[in-house]
Amino acid sequence: MVRPFFYMQIKLRSYLLLLGFALFLMNQAFPLNVNTQVSFLVFILVLFGIPHGALDLFIDQHLSKGKSNPKKFLLIYLANILAYSLIWYFFPIVALIIFILITAYHFGEIDWLGKSDKWMHKLTYSILGLCWILFLLSANVQFAMDIFMHMGHNTVSTERYLALAKTLYPISIFTMTVIYGLLFFFKDQFFNSNRDYYFTLIQVVILFFISTYMPLWLGFAFYFGFWHSLLSFDKIRISQL
Repeated sequence: MVRPFFYMQIKLRSYLLLLGFALFLMNQAFPLNVNTQVSFLVFILVLFGIPHGALDLFIDQHLSKGKSNPKKFLLIYLANILAYSLIWYFFPIVALIIFILITAYHFGEIDWLGKSDKWMHKLTYSILGLCWILFLLSANVQFAMDIFMHMGHNTVSTERYLALAKTLYPISIFTMTVIYGLLFFFKDQFFNSNRDYYFTLIQVVILFFISTYMPLWLGFAFYFGFWHSLLSFDKIRISQL
């Protein structure tokens, strides 16, 4: 199932990357104001983002082969949300670290096109996912800071957030560059073919370009609404084949 999975994913990824570049060119020719961007973001998240998150119950049913209790799952799901909300309110730094680590694994897993059957594969794409989320947060530090400063008992100053972002931004880019450079010498251990590796590089470069030069809200609509959500849908669909 390895090659069919790759071919099905590569087609969708190619279309999505073209869509992202088209959105960038469209905004260059006809710049969207902030209100329009936000409206577009909300529309895309409602259309794809929320349904993508709602599939957690379906995934649990699939992994348990239909043996899990939906009511019990929803109760635990809501309890986790409540627990995390309390952690965020009373211990915002801890909550932020938990959020980053979970998101790092999830982002890395969805973006990854290599092998994933060994711990070193999972560790590699988790580190790449961590670099990616730190890049997104540091590149959009003002947006992230505005949200974080208004949630919970936060004692970290604005200056410290800005200083941290200034440090993390180049480190995240440098670390991703080093990892992909090292993967070049270990393609056989991490990828099923050389083509997988080179397409991954192209994917990363285009995503980096879009995230850097596309306006904030439009970029979020593309990455979270289109790229991440639709690839998640497709991986779930393929897992059923």
